[in-house]
Amino acid sequence: SVAYGRFWEPLKLIIVVMGGVSNFLLFASSLSCLSRLIQAMADPDLGLRLLPPCLAQRLPSTGAPATALFAISALELLLVSGFAFEYLLQVSTLLHVLVFWATMASFLQLRFRQEDVERLWGLPGGKWGAAAVLCVRVPVLALFCVCACAVPSVLVGALAGNCFFLFLAVSWAWYRGGL
Repeated sequence: SVAYGRFWEPLKLIIVVMGGVSNFLLFASSLSCLSRLIQAMADPDLGLRLLPPCLAQRLPSTGAPATALFAISALELLLVSGFAFEYLLQVSTLLHVLVFWATMASFLQLRFRQEDVERLWGLPGGKWGAAAVLCVRVPVLALFCVCACAVPSVLVGALAGNCFFLFLAVSWAWYRGGL
């Protein structure tokens, strides 16, 4: 905002306010999407039953997934109060990179091994376009992996978090009689 303020002084305040508003709206949007995802995964009416049904409860007046919102907020508060921001950022980067690698693997599977599958949209350039995407994406994801793994405690944290949630998922499946 300082650079914008040198260009035109009122622009500095506008940039700061808009940055704050956009970050708040991004957080609210993420919280809304995640809470509805958790609510849907727990809703016995949908038949998924991937999470305990208590997480599917909604407020009668608004339909908001209250229990899921509370659980997410409590988890975020626990993480923020117990870990440094830089650590959480590195763990988040590592976990997102793993998701992007999985997405890229599914992209490759569909593009090169299942060409006859009908798609809602196509990548321009066909196989050459897919190769271009890979040539750009692989080095970027590799760099992100190296950056996220620079601190060994990040790897330990990511593994511990995944093991904990895997334990919860297996426990829930066992409780439901699915194992």
